Amino acid sequence: MPIGEGHRPFQAQGVKIPIENVGVRGSGRRPGERRLHLVRPATPEQPRTLLQEMQQYITTRQSLRENGYFFLMGKEPEKINLAEATHNDLRAIMFDERLSDSTRQIRIKSNHVRMKNVFDAYAMEQFSAEKKKEVLELWEGVQRLDRQSGNPLKVLELTPAETETVSWLLARIGVPFSAPPEGFKEGTTSLLFRKRTAAAEHQQQWEQDQNAQERVFKLTRRR
Repeated sequence: MPIGEGHRPFQAQGVKIPIENVGVRGSGRRPGERRLHLVRPATPEQPRTLLQEMQQYITTRQSLRENGYFFLMGKEPEKINLAEATHNDLRAIMFDERLSDSTRQIRIKSNHVRMKNVFDAYAMEQFSAEKKKEVLELWEGVQRLDRQSGNPLKVLELTPAETETVSWLLARIGVPFSAPPEGFKEGTTSLLFRKRTAAAEHQQQWEQDQNAQERVFKLTRRR
């Protein structure tokens, strides 16, 4: 029989060597030494921050957008700039009834309406004329209702986590935003003024459109 075929180590007849006493060549283990398998305790998953929740939410929405979902549903034009897309995403947090985990956590961890107010004020210049008009009318209406409440909000403040999140949203669309780490703070009148300033170039056209609508209405009523 060729050497190596069927070869077994010598063992005296009638003597049995327990397998656990056999060393493993090259393993560094001595005969009789058992291998210990250490199981590390699972590290508990850390809760996600507000910024991480927003990043997950925006990433999911953008993926749907790129696959044509919002266009096919009639919610957005086929081509939309990133600033307006983000505005729509923030708006959806308020009205989306089919809440994802990230949407629900954003609602829990923040005042998402205040974040949207600040985002709109600083992103306004990147909106189309139509979107500027829509956004300005919205926040002017909110301001009127706030004044009528008898306890108007004079200063809008964001927490450090909200400030960090808005900073990321604005940086994502290329808008500089400087706020102290302890949190953003600005007067509500100042925020509305930012929106009006960004929309000022379209104001004359909007007034002309309004006058034209009123004239058409009067002519249709004339006998």
